[in-house]
Amino acid sequence: MDPCLYTAARSGDINFMNIKDACIDPLHQRTPKENNLLHTAAEFKQIDFFKHVKLNYESPRFWVTNKSGDTPLHVATRVGCHEVVEFVIDHTKSFPLEGADDQESGLADAKTYKQLLRMPNFQNDTALHIAMRYGHDKVTTLLIKADPELCCYTNRAKESPLFLAIRKSSSSIASYILEEYVSFPCVSLPSRD
Repeated sequence: MDPCLYTAARSGDINFMNIKDACIDPLHQRTPKENNLLHTAAEFKQIDFFKHVKLNYESPRFWVTNKSGDTPLHVATRVGCHEVVEFVIDHTKSFPLEGADDQESGLADAKTYKQLLRMPNFQNDTALHIAMRYGHDKVTTLLIKADPELCCYTNRAKESPLFLAIRKSSSSIASYILEEYVSFPCVSLPSRD
């Protein structure tokens, strides 16, 4: 990745996007860890960067993964940036699935953002597993409200979000899961080996 682009994403400077340099395709550039600009902006909690970068069907979307299988949502969750998590969820709802016609758009939108929320990294952790592991209660609540069935997915170590909440002694989140979403059966995500 061009060092200037990395610095711009890290600091939230969107002015580089206005430069019409045919040699630079900023959203396709990667760091050695395969992070794109959205991963970098998420890591440094740059919500303004997310709001101003124009994304379309030709550009990498929020589910592009790095060497760990993490999407920008996984990264934002790890650092506890609820603003970026909320923006990614809301913005992804506006992307229809490719090939969907207007009659299917409502269903397509639901499938698209749930696909992103349920996307596992190479440890089969969803963004919710990561939020639980790092103790980010506000992010956890956002993710559960967006897709209650996330509470049912287990990772490679067969840990459910409820298990992680109990292990972290997060009684408020454990109670929230038990009160609201106890009716869903837990399932293991397919391995990304």
